[in-house]
Amino acid sequence: MTAPIAPESRKAYALAGKATLTIVSRKSSTRFTFKIVAKDVPARDGSGETQTLHFVSLLNGSDNEGDYTFLGTIFNEGDYKHGLSSRVAPTAVSARAFAWTWAHLQSEEIEVWHSGTCGRCGRKLTTPESIERGLGEKCAGM
Repeated sequence: MTAPIAPESRKAYALAGKATLTIVSRKSSTRFTFKIVAKDVPARDGSGETQTLHFVSLLNGSDNEGDYTFLGTIFNEGDYKHGLSSRVAPTAVSARAFAWTWAHLQSEEIEVWHSGTCGRCGRKLTTPESIERGLGEKCAGM
């Protein structure tokens, strides 16, 4: 089961840790699918602390599970940067679409869909409220 995510829940879903989202333009019906995976890495300041980075990948093939290509990184739960090592040019339509979407996450010009599973733990979503936000009750802290 797939469903659109309510605009106010999109950021929490995207940053939950294991999000797979499809963005659809309401103007052109163009769509792209992205995975956003959280990873704790050592902080660059040498403090011994860790920071959570969110790595964004683009579905770039027919295998919905394995054909993802690194696109960029979300830092500090907000700042998106296109990856220097990405094989997708920053001028590609898919890269521009993600950058625009991230900057306008609550826009009504797009729909943001999930794959029917919790963006944090990956369990199947079954209640209408969980489906609307893309996170199960426990993972949403309810």
